[in-house]
Amino acid sequence: MLLLHILLFLLKLIGIVLLVILGLIVLILAIILLTPIRYRIGASKYQTIQAEGKVTWLFRLIEMVFKLDTGAEEGKRLHLSFRIAWLKLYDNQKPKEKRIKQKKTRKTKSKPESKQSEKVIQAKPEQPEAKVQPIKTEQAAEMKHEEKLIEGPKESAVEKILRLAKNAANKILSLIRGVFSLICSILGIPSKIMDGLEKLENFFIKLREKKEAFLAFYNETHNHQWFTAFWHRLKKLLLRILPRADRLYLHFGFEDPATTGQVLGGLSILYPICGEKMELCPEFNEEVLEGEVKVHGCIRLVTLVVFAAKSFLNKQFFAIVKQFKGLLRGE
Repeated sequence: MLLLHILLFLLKLIGIVLLVILGLIVLILAIILLTPIRYRIGASKYQTIQAEGKVTWLFRLIEMVFKLDTGAEEGKRLHLSFRIAWLKLYDNQKPKEKRIKQKKTRKTKSKPESKQSEKVIQAKPEQPEAKVQPIKTEQAAEMKHEEKLIEGPKESAVEKILRLAKNAANKILSLIRGVFSLICSILGIPSKIMDGLEKLENFFIKLREKKEAFLAFYNETHNHQWFTAFWHRLKKLLLRILPRADRLYLHFGFEDPATTGQVLGGLSILYPICGEKMELCPEFNEEVLEGEVKVHGCIRLVTLVVFAAKSFLNKQFFAIVKQFKGLLRGE
């Protein structure tokens, strides 16, 4: 009986531990999915261009900061930093620690010098230069006779004429062959043009068939329903992700006052979106461009997960992918 009570107590304890672990996992997942990724971005242009931004997550435990200032010193215009909790993982303007390398002294062992035996180089006596003896006249005559035998007999005038006529005939034949091939290529141009036009026509026919096949694929009832629902979800997602304006100030002017008025009319479309946070100052007398923009926004991972689950984790999406692959293969 006591053993059964101990066993039940152990099972109860193991169940409590498992529930605590499961609760911690659910809590961590909820914090990761529900905690928004917040970002703030600002930029201004007056005498210099300045920009800064900050991205934070998990109650600022993870933070990334960047700053840009074109008027700062060289090497300090761009500042990037990234940290997790109190640990800064990256900072491009953090001074690097100089490491002093200690040079290890190596003891050189003295080696006893080996005694080398001296070699006596004896100079060889200079040999007298051989005197060039003149070639005898009989040997010169024999050499000339041998050269004449190598050259062979001189060709006659008839043989020379025949050789020149043969060379001329070969050149004329090669010229005739070149002209004939040129005529054949010229005569073959229309057929090549027709072949090219036929290939181009076949290409456009295939392209039209592909277009009709994709339109039929899109206009199918199930596919059209999926694309319509996907577009509505995407618009909602973009409305949640896109930044909201904190301040929008623009002082602008162009050489032509008409251009300034056209730009002012185009930017006035943003008034219903920004409201009082937007300020436009047109300048019709001089050319100027300066201003300031500040926006902020947040992204929750749960929004992306829900969007992906509703859009892609269903049988209809996999059927569309399978049908689309068949269209690409031409089935």
